[in-house]
Order: sequence, then structure tokens, then C-alpha cells
Amino acid sequence: QSFRLPRDLRRDTNTDFRLRFLNSDMQYVQNLNENKIIEITSSLMISGSPIIIEKGDNLVTGSGTLVFGKSLDEGIKLEYVDDDESLKMTHVKGGVNQKVLQEFRGTKGGVQLGGDVAGHTTKGDLSGSAILGGKAHELQDSTGSAILSGEGNVMSGSELSSIISGENNQIIGSTRAIVVGGSTNQITSSNDAYIGTGTTNYVSKSDGAAIITGTTNLINISDAAIIASGDQNTIVGSNYAGILGGEQNVVSASRVASILGGERNEILLDRYSSIVGGEGNTIGRKNSVTGYGWNFIGGGQSNGMVRGERYSVICGGYHNRISGSATTYYNSIVGGYDNEIEDAIGSVICGGFENTISGSTNRNHDYHFIGAGKGNLISMGDGLLSEHNSIVAGENNQIKSNKDNYTINNIIGAGEGNIIRGILGVSQYRWNGIFCGYLNKIDGSDADAGTDGNFIGGGYSNLISGSDWSAILGGYNNTLKHDNSFIVGSNLTSTAPNTTYVENLNVAGQLTTLQITSSIISSSVLYSSGSNIFGDASTDTHTFNGDVSVSGDITGSNLLITSSAATNVVQ
Repeated sequence: QSFRLPRDLRRDTNTDFRLRFLNSDMQYVQNLNENKIIEITSSLMISGSPIIIEKGDNLVTGSGTLVFGKSLDEGIKLEYVDDDESLKMTHVKGGVNQKVLQEFRGTKGGVQLGGDVAGHTTKGDLSGSAILGGKAHELQDSTGSAILSGEGNVMSGSELSSIISGENNQIIGSTRAIVVGGSTNQITSSNDAYIGTGTTNYVSKSDGAAIITGTTNLINISDAAIIASGDQNTIVGSNYAGILGGEQNVVSASRVASILGGERNEILLDRYSSIVGGEGNTIGRKNSVTGYGWNFIGGGQSNGMVRGERYSVICGGYHNRISGSATTYYNSIVGGYDNEIEDAIGSVICGGFENTISGSTNRNHDYHFIGAGKGNLISMGDGLLSEHNSIVAGENNQIKSNKDNYTINNIIGAGEGNIIRGILGVSQYRWNGIFCGYLNKIDGSDADAGTDGNFIGGGYSNLISGSDWSAILGGYNNTLKHDNSFIVGSNLTSTAPNTTYVENLNVAGQLTTLQITSSIISSSVLYSSGSNIFGDASTDTHTFNGDVSVSGDITGSNLLITSSAATNVVQ
């Protein structure tokens, strides 16, 4: 005979069993002596180990549920839903389902749902994917992917990707992509991409790209690019580029370029270049066909390299520019304001204000230097060669060359308004120097043969024109136009080559000379402790105009002394 087990069967608690007998009328048989129903009673206690389900033929089906809690009306209910082929864990209170806590679906490839399960949206193949927490998430056609928490996050058409937290973040059409948190961040069509946190950051079509944090930053079509932080920074078409902070900085079509902080800095079509800090600095230009590179701007404001420079540097300052119609190499501007290098190669401006090293459409404008100062200029004009010229300091100093002149190794040390200039002709124009002074000029404009090796050392308004190997030392209003000549003094003008011009000469020591020629002597005094000899032959004639006073004897051979009246002849 078999007996039905009671509904409740608990371990370590007695369970009572009763056996009653029925007559043919299906009535309980009674003991007539005691007028009681005949029954056999016994108690059974189950003890020992918990119940173990050992076989695979156990089944909970239909509306069968398991409740873990205080009662059937208070606890966590585990139930199978046939429509979704899902196993749900539901919080029950007062006999009413409060919230689905977890759901394991066998449909759609198998998916796990957590958080506010009822508010989530799932579509398509979701094999190996899960929503573990949060609310109002959407998981669509994404395998091996997960949304861990947050609100309103979307995963669509992606594989092996994750949204950790945050609000309204999206990963669309990507593989191995991650959004850690933040709000309204999006990764689209990008493999191995990453957004850490922040707001409204966007990575599109950029494999291996990353935005760490910040607001409204964009990486588009730029593999392995990174924006570390900042606001409204953009990297477009620039693989391996980076922006490390700042605001409204842009790297466009510039491979391996970087901007480290600052505001409104731009690198355009210029690979391997960098801007470190500053504001409104620019390397490269829009709509350029050819990209250049290897340039650097370190801080400052409104500095620019915009015409295809290479290997050039601007360190700080304001509105400094390195540019040119042709490629410009190896140039540097260090500080200062409104300085400019154009078309030159290997040139340097170190500080100052409105200094310029210029050039022309022809090349070979190389290795020039302006140390500091204001308004200084090295201008190569149309020359075929212009090398190694320098202005060390000062104001409004100029080294210029136009047309076909060669301008090589000239220098202005300092001062104001000094000029070394070669214009017109085919002359060479080399090795000239002006050190200090005001409005001094070495000018080759009138020379056809060249202006080489000249020097002006200080002074005011001195001029060397069309001369080689000549010099003016100080003074003012001197003019030197002859080769190998030298002026010391003021208001002097050369008249012959190989000549030294002196305004006044005071010799404290010995003067040795082969010849002294004097055109006019207004007054002279000769003092000598020894003897003097006039002439070196008996045929020499010495003429004295005026009186001759002799305190000693007069001796001589063929001595003749006459007067103007032809009287008193002494022989």
C-alpha cells in the first residue's frame, strides 16, 4: 500500500501518520466498545543530511515555483516562464510581485538580465551577453557583451564590449570597446576603443583610440589616438595623435602629432609635430595638399607655422610666425612678440619685438640669427644665396640683399638703425660687420665688384660704400669708399685706397714712417732733444716762408744767404 506524503516535510521535526479503515459503505470503522474510529498512529522524524537530488529526472514545470523566505508571500520567488524560456528571480511581498531581480533567458542566444529587468529592452542575438544592473538599458544584436549598471545605456551590434556605468552611454558596431562611466559618451564602429568617463565624448571609426575623461571631445578616423582630458578637443584623421588636456584644441590629418594642454591650439596636416600649452597656436594649414612635420610650439599665444615648415621651433611669445611659400627648415623663434621667419633655413630669432628674417621665392636663405631687440631685419630679397648673417641685438638694424647679390656671413652686433645692404648688380656681399652705434651703414648698392670684409665699430651715421676690407672706428659722419682703407675720427671721407684717415693724432710714443705728406700746415712747433736732418742729398731744396730765427751758428758748404732786395749777400 502507498501513502501520500504531506505538503510540508521538514527535517528534525515529527510528522504524524494515521491509518484508518473503511467499511463497505466507505465509512470509518469504529470500535463499538469505545465508540471511537479505529486508527493506527505513528510519528516519523527525518534527520541527518539535507535532501540531495541525485538524478536528472526531477522537474519543476507549469506554474511550479520555489520561494525562499518567511512564507510563500514574503521572500524571493524562483520561477520558470515558458514564453521566454526564462528563469526569473522575483521579490515577493504581501503576496505581490515587487520586482524581477534577475532573469536568465534561454532565447536570443542566452542572456542574463539584472537591475530593473522589466525596464530593459533586448533584441536580436545576445549570446553570452548580460545586463547586470541599472535600469532602462538596451541590449541589441550584441554577443559576449555586458552593461553592468547605470541608466539608459545602449549596446548595439557589438561584440565583447562593456558599458560599466554611467547614463545614456552607447557602444554601436564595435568590438572589444569599453565605456567606464560618464554621460552621453559614444563609441561607434571602433575596435578596442575606450572612453573612461566625462560627458558627450565620441569615438568613431578609430581602432585603439581612447578618451580618458573630459567633455565634448571627439576622435574620428584616428587609430590609436588619445584625448586625456579637457573640453571640446578634436582629433580627426590623425593616427597615433594625442591631446593631453586643454580646451578646443584640434589635431587634423597629422600623424603622431600631439597637443599638451592649452586652448584653441591647432595642428593641421603636419605630422610628428607638437604644441605644448599656450593659446591660439597653429602648426600647419588648412586645405594643404602636402603634409610636413616635426615642428614644435612651446606655449605662448597666436604663434604659427602655417606654410609647410619642417623641424622648426617656436618657444613661447606672442604672434610669432615661421612661414614661407616654400618649405622652411630648422628654424627657431624663442620668445618675443610678432617675430617672423619666412622661407629661411636654419634661422633663429631669440626674443625681442617685430624682428624678421625673410626670404624670397628663390632658395638658399640659410642659417641666420637675430638675438633680440626690436624691429631688426635680415631680408634676402631675390638672391640665390644668403647664408650665416646675424643681428645680435639692438633696434631697427638691417642686413638686406636684393636681386642677384650674395649675402654671406655678415653681422650687426647691436645698436640702432644700422644697415648692411647689398642691392642690384651681381656683386658678392660677405664678411661685413657693424658693432653698436647708430645709423651706421655698409652699403653695396653702388658696387659692381663686391662689398667684402668691411667693419664699422660704433659711432653715428658712418658709411662704407662699395669698399672691400675697410673699416671705420667710431666717430660720426664718416664716409669710406675705397678698398683697404681705415677711418678714425669724425667728418672724414676717403679719397684713395690703402689709406688711413685720422681726424687728430696724438702719439705718446715713437712715430716711425717712410713718408709724411702735408698739404697745409697752419701752425707747427717742433721740439727735439737731438739733431734733425732735412733731405738726403745735396740737390734737395728746403723752402721756408717767413722769418727764420737761428740762435746758434749756421755752417755749410756753398752757403748762400740773400735778401729780397738782393743786398747783404753772404757766401
